[in-house]
Amino acid sequence: MLLIGLLLILAAVGITVGAVYDGGDPVTVEVLGRSTDTTVAGVFFAGAATMLLFMVGAWALQSSMGRARRRRAERRELRERHHDSVARLEEERTALRAENERLAEQLSGPGAGFYGTRRDTTTADGRGADSTHIDLRQDTADRQYADDHGRRPRP
Repeated sequence: MLLIGLLLILAAVGITVGAVYDGGDPVTVEVLGRSTDTTVAGVFFAGAATMLLFMVGAWALQSSMGRARRRRAERRELRERHHDSVARLEEERTALRAENERLAEQLSGPGAGFYGTRRDTTTADGRGADSTHIDLRQDTADRQYADDHGRRPRP
């Protein structure tokens, strides 16, 4: 490939040099109904300029198509990440909802009570142990009420 590329470049340079040195003959060129007198070298350079414009246009087209392809790929990747994120959040939401239901059952199950009631709990070795349930929110509210009204808080 390298050799073919070098040969093509050398051929283009040779044709350009030949057109410049031997291109002094007058020529009449008709383009879109208009005639122009020029030389062979002028026709060659007009063709070279046309080819340069074509190559720049082809490069711009290829560049914009590549950029559009990259943008589509980025949008697709972002969409997939979004779907994965939503799926992960839904799984977490389902797990939290199940945990919430389990805790609600545990709170509303047997042994649940009001402030200061006793509940039976079972220790790790299977023996039952008594514990007193204290509602800290109620205790804090009682203390605040007593402080606001100049009384001693309830023990």
